Amino acid sequence: MSPVLYYALPALGSYVMLSVFFLRRPRLLHTPWAPAFLPRLGAHRAGSGERLEHTMEAMENSVAQRSDFLELDCRLTRDGVVVVSHDENLFRLSGVNRDVSSLDFEELPLCKEELEVYFSPGHFAHGTDRRMVSLEDVFRRFPRMPVSVEVKSVNEELINKVAGLVRHFDRNEITIWASEKSSIMKKCRAAVSPGAFSVQRPLLPGAGGSTGRGWTELRDAVRLHDKPRIVVGAALLPGAAALRPHPREVFHLLPAHHHQ
Repeated sequence: MSPVLYYALPALGSYVMLSVFFLRRPRLLHTPWAPAFLPRLGAHRAGSGERLEHTMEAMENSVAQRSDFLELDCRLTRDGVVVVSHDENLFRLSGVNRDVSSLDFEELPLCKEELEVYFSPGHFAHGTDRRMVSLEDVFRRFPRMPVSVEVKSVNEELINKVAGLVRHFDRNEITIWASEKSSIMKKCRAAVSPGAFSVQRPLLPGAGGSTGRGWTELRDAVRLHDKPRIVVGAALLPGAAALRPHPREVFHLLPAHHHQ
């Protein structure tokens, strides 16, 4: 046997054995990471299948039924208030043909008394609370409730104000940033913590029991070590571990027996 092989083979064998040993016992090298929250059931548009979407009443109902997080959409009013609204134009929501950005917060109209649930034609949500709410009011009312904030437009003022509210209420670990557009997510990344995030496209395991569409992507979004990860087209998850589907996962309708 040559001198090279005499030393190389034992070294290689030791390397393989140590690799297998630590592969089976990763905690000897890495401290287990504890997520800030483990979301399984989310309330889309704050629970739009049972109450008027994005109202405080809808959020209260979802929290009462043990939703793990609220999914909210955000826009900016003319006077610079971050308001929770999916649509820019308010006609579907209120019957008033005005844009959110054309009105001050105090001028926003009341929601209709009933709203058709877009994913279930013929089904209408009702509620006694018809007022639109600001993101600040949501954070004050639910200080430790994880929230997914979807930024609906490429508006740096909106992004910076959402980031400011997240910092002010100390919600970095329990706030999910979301958008359908990678251009918006890049601006969110810069506003939250420049250079702190990596970009990763998620896998799509299938719609399962959810409504399908973009929110399926959340299930395989995972946090990258101690840094949040921005998932293009889905969300950046500062405090969430891997999102795994609940056996009866529903993002809109939240009967209590679905989440035990």
